[in-house]
Amino acid sequence: MSGIEHEPLEIVRVEVSPMTEAAFRPFGVMLSASDRAPDFTGISSVGWRAGFESDGLPEVMVYRSSYSGLRFSTMERHHFVTQSFIPLGSTPAVVAVAAPTSRDVAPEPGDVRAFLLDGSAGYVLKAGTWHSPDRYPLGTEPADIVIITDHATQHELESRPRGPWTRTEAVDYADRYRVTFEFDL
Repeated sequence: MSGIEHEPLEIVRVEVSPMTEAAFRPFGVMLSASDRAPDFTGISSVGWRAGFESDGLPEVMVYRSSYSGLRFSTMERHHFVTQSFIPLGSTPAVVAVAAPTSRDVAPEPGDVRAFLLDGSAGYVLKAGTWHSPDRYPLGTEPADIVIITDHATQHELESRPRGPWTRTEAVDYADRYRVTFEFDL
């Protein structure tokens, strides 16, 4: 023990909402068949553009998120890329998000929102949108998710796991605000 006493963390409960196009619009777009007119019409198929944007080479990965509880304290964002997340299966999971802010400004704890991913649709985060680094499965089955990001951002995170970063910002709310978040299902 270091002998330094810290006051206990406040728990900020974040209500989990269904992910709908309207509710998610401040943070990005949903990836799903849509009621709006398709962007492409083929012989027997129609398609809607996802709006992926990057200043570099795309990178496609499969993430597997295992159950680790429903609490978190870190949020991150990426400046030069939208990120697409596409579920592989129907394992329900939750993601936390907050709207983009000015550089070096983190969202207030009360600005954090949470959305239920039911496996029927994916999503694209706007560049600069704050998000939980993980998706949080609601049961014992892991959630497999395809992520489309860019090579430079992923390389930066892998080669310098503790920073300093130029493409990404992260904030630990436990350190900065003395709070941790808990999903309110």
